[in-house]
Amino acid sequence: MREWELAVASYWETKSDRKDQCKIVIVESAIVRLLGHPVKTGQARSGFRKFHGNTGWRLKHCVEYDRRVRRIEMKLKDKVAIITGAARGIGAAFAVGFAREGAKIVICSDILDGKETVEAVKKAGSQAIFVRTDVRKQDQCDALARAAMDRFGSIDILVNNAAVLVTLKPFTEVTTEEWMHVMEVNTAGPFHCTKAVFPYMKEKGGKIINMSSAVIFEGVPGMPHYAASKGAIVAFTRSMARELGAYNINVNTIAPGFTHSAGGDEFDRNKTFPPVPLDEIQIPLKCIKKPAYPEDLVGTAVFLASDDSRFITGQLILNDGGLSFH
Repeated sequence: MREWELAVASYWETKSDRKDQCKIVIVESAIVRLLGHPVKTGQARSGFRKFHGNTGWRLKHCVEYDRRVRRIEMKLKDKVAIITGAARGIGAAFAVGFAREGAKIVICSDILDGKETVEAVKKAGSQAIFVRTDVRKQDQCDALARAAMDRFGSIDILVNNAAVLVTLKPFTEVTTEEWMHVMEVNTAGPFHCTKAVFPYMKEKGGKIINMSSAVIFEGVPGMPHYAASKGAIVAFTRSMARELGAYNINVNTIAPGFTHSAGGDEFDRNKTFPPVPLDEIQIPLKCIKKPAYPEDLVGTAVFLASDDSRFITGQLILNDGGLSFH
């Protein structure tokens, strides 16, 4: 990266009674925009040379240099996000990523304890609560929404991330009970949570992000129930986008590929076929030839949760490193 093509500084300013995480973005152009406030490029360069060192920029120096410098607010500042399945893996990464952008987080999980994610969110500089919730139950999803309102007074974002993975096996060995269990969690869960938050979003709008999977494009054998459930999520997203658009509620889908997380790695280890790790098969076929981790999905989720995506709804973003095209 060239010195003045793009410089980004992120740092903490400590005052007597609070901490604010701020970002200053400097781009070599006619002006530097800081919350819409123009500052001449020459001034920015001078400030960079004066205060940039091994420890990075310090906000107090910037302010001392030019009192006109203003802060670029974090993308999700003061928003409240409910993230289901956030005790670990992708959901936990979303929780921390949203927190770094200023959101307050409501962590939902059924079996796993979300306290570790709560602590991670606090370390990221925000607030969080954990509400144990079985998304198969409408009454528990309703209680989750009420808990968010009671604690934070608003619900601005819902991420329907909770899901169950399956063991790869011939479709003839998949029982009706297994099929229905996957459908209950992976498709009824987002339906229940969307119904639960709607009364609190309908007056002021909101963002709903549903998690699908790249398997719907890949024709993966051995998991028809999982693939069907994730395909249903795309249809559900489009239907909800049509119905909720009048309330200024955006509904979109992210479809990740195989991602290294606690759940993903467990799935990869326990599968009976193919006999090699999934990375050995998939990475050579990807445009971006590297493994995927939960952090690789955070930027997409932040974008869809923020005002930057205010005119996007009913869409699917395939986030798999170019394994599949859609």
